[in-house]
Amino acid sequence: LDRRASFYLQKETSGNLGRRLQLVINGQIRGIHPIETTLTNGVLPFILHAKMTENEARFLYERLSQSILFIRAEMESKKI
Repeated sequence: LDRRASFYLQKETSGNLGRRLQLVINGQIRGIHPIETTLTNGVLPFILHAKMTENEARFLYERLSQSILFIRAEMESKKI
């Protein structure tokens, strides 16, 4: 992630410890990340739920190469 996205990731993970971040591809949950600690290095690991086709993997790469703003907005919309 770039510096700005890493900052947002750190902020959002620190405020959502114990929750799960879901990776959604084409409307389907394809992975999860349990937020156990604040992520400070800009690396966002996911556990993938299912095997992916090559096209799905390319799509995932392209989407994750973009900004984390969508993830941030999703987390904010689900806050209680």
